[in-house]
Amino acid sequence: WGLARIDRESSRMRWALAHQQVRAARLLYEHSLEWLIAKCDAVEDWSLEEQGQLTLDQVSVAHMAKDAVRSLMDGLGSSPYGLEDPLQRRLRDIHVIANHLGQDFDVVADRGARWLLGLGRNANDPFPPRKTERQATGS
Repeated sequence: WGLARIDRESSRMRWALAHQQVRAARLLYEHSLEWLIAKCDAVEDWSLEEQGQLTLDQVSVAHMAKDAVRSLMDGLGSSPYGLEDPLQRRLRDIHVIANHLGQDFDVVADRGARWLLGLGRNANDPFPPRKTERQATGS
């Protein structure tokens, strides 16, 4: 419409929102990774509630990233859907990641919420737990 996207207030607002979503996702990812490394270095078992929180963190990171890319794409019209535009590739990639079984919001968020709320495992939960050697021997 004769005005560069960067000169449009709404485009800058979309960029700011996407920037903050990615920033928040990165901070949550880094925090979760630090927590994971600390627990593993200490050779500590994970409680079901801790596993639930980590699960919710993981699914939240994937979906925040997906929402950030979607927000940008929604403000750019049809041009970013061309095969030569790198945004369409990023959109496809993040959709595949966010819809993978390990990130499927409906499955993973419900499981994480149940575990975090102390409601326990469900027979239909994917990725059944495996006992560690230490748990099996009781040491």
